[in-house]
Amino acid sequence: MISRKLAVASLAALSFAATAQQPAPAPSFKGKVKPGLYEQKVDVDMGNMPGVPPDQKKQTTTRQQCLTEAEVDKLAEECNPACKTTDFRMTATDASFKVACSGNPPMTSVVTMAFTATGYVTESKATLKPPGAAEAVTVSQRATSKFLGPCPAKAPAPAPAPAPKK
Repeated sequence: MISRKLAVASLAALSFAATAQQPAPAPSFKGKVKPGLYEQKVDVDMGNMPGVPPDQKKQTTTRQQCLTEAEVDKLAEECNPACKTTDFRMTATDASFKVACSGNPPMTSVVTMAFTATGYVTESKATLKPPGAAEAVTVSQRATSKFLGPCPAKAPAPAPAPAPKK
C-alpha cells in the first residue's frame, strides 16, 4: 500500500502536467488561449490509487489564475525537465499530446485540450506505478478554464517608510 503522501505527490505531478500544460516544445497557444484572468475548475479522479480513502478519490477545486501574454507563449514550453512531450497535434479547435515523466514513480499521460469561445478545457489521464503497488494506477483530471476578463491591475508597491529623524 502506498502512502497518502505519495498519492498527493503523484496527484500534484499530474495536476502540474495538465494544469501547467506542458504541450509541445515548439507550437504556441497564442491565438488559442488569450491572456487574462481565468476561473479554473479542476475535477480529479484518483481511480485505483492505493492508500487514498474512497471518499477522497474524487476531488474538485476551483481557483483563479491570471495569464499574461508571456505566460500564454510559455504554455508550449517544457516546464519540467523530467518530462518530455510527444505526439503533439493541434487544430483550430483542439490539441492533443502525450507527456512522459521520468522519476519515482515514472508517469505517462495522454492530454487533450479543447479551445472554446469562453476559455479552454484540458483533460488528462495519467498512468504510474508507485513503489510497492501491485498494479499501475490511473489518475484522471478535467480542468475547465473560463475566461473572466483582463487581469486585475497589480497594487503599487508601498512607499518606503521615511527614515527616523535624529
